[in-house]
Amino acid sequence: LTYIVAEWLGVSGGLAGVILGLIMSAVGSSYISPGSLKAKHIFMEQLGWTANTIVFMYSGLVAMIFAIHSLGALTGYDCLYSVILYLCLSALRTVGIVLLSPLLRSSAYPVSYTELALVSFSGLRGAV
Repeated sequence: LTYIVAEWLGVSGGLAGVILGLIMSAVGSSYISPGSLKAKHIFMEQLGWTANTIVFMYSGLVAMIFAIHSLGALTGYDCLYSVILYLCLSALRTVGIVLLSPLLRSSAYPVSYTELALVSFSGLRGAV
């Protein structure tokens, strides 16, 4: 609603949304009961994960449709190159984590080797 009203008034809708978020984070938390904060946090985490998944699935589908229409049919070599690229990137991520593990383990929040293995296997990604 903030975005629509701001655009109707001729100002930036995105900036209006950011300002509303800042105001709500400063003032809005006093209107939420302490008992429902955990439920709100879980809901917002799930909503963020779902939105992130939808964005990446949609962008992958658009890229695949573009590749099929503009480059012709995908061949077996394309699939092979994709698998090789994935394996190389996973190996590079593991090497980076191994090289940075002394720094990570000596930080204020030390991590175990199990956590390092999980991070290198799963691959952390940034927010959208």
